Amino acid sequence: MKSKNLSWRVLVLLFLLLFVSLPFGSCSGTSEQTREQVTLSMSDFKTLRENSRRQQELLTQLSKELQTAREQLQTSRGELTIVKASLTKSQSQTMELERELAEQKQLSQKLQAQLTELQDLQMNARSSLEAANQSLKSMTDEIKAERAQRDKTEKGLRQQKTLWQVLAIGLGIWAAAK
Repeated sequence: MKSKNLSWRVLVLLFLLLFVSLPFGSCSGTSEQTREQVTLSMSDFKTLRENSRRQQELLTQLSKELQTAREQLQTSRGELTIVKASLTKSQSQTMELERELAEQKQLSQKLQAQLTELQDLQMNARSSLEAANQSLKSMTDEIKAERAQRDKTEKGLRQQKTLWQVLAIGLGIWAAAK
């Protein structure tokens, strides 16, 4: 928008310069001009020349600003290209990270399922171990009871044996004494 406005201004200025630089003549039948008219025309000429010089300076300044704007535009375009490349790279990295995240979620779900399975196995093993311990305790109690019964039986048998031995000795002594 600014460049169109600037182009129109430059075009109008060039037209005015062309118009001012064209030689003008007068085709009148009288060539008598007063000194005042000539001076006034000279002062108009000087004003026009001064205006032309200012417009030329403005035109030069506008050309420099236009050149600066073009350079800034080129710089901006270069930066935009860099930013677009960076954005594209970021998007591909984001997609890669999202893919990795999906894989990690899937792995996490697998590990959670395995953990649940292992916890179930652990509970089953614990139940089996408790049952085995209960069975072992029961067997230990039975063995102790059997051992106590055996010890009692052995003690009774020893007492009977001792009693029979005492009776046998007593009978042997009694039979020898008779």
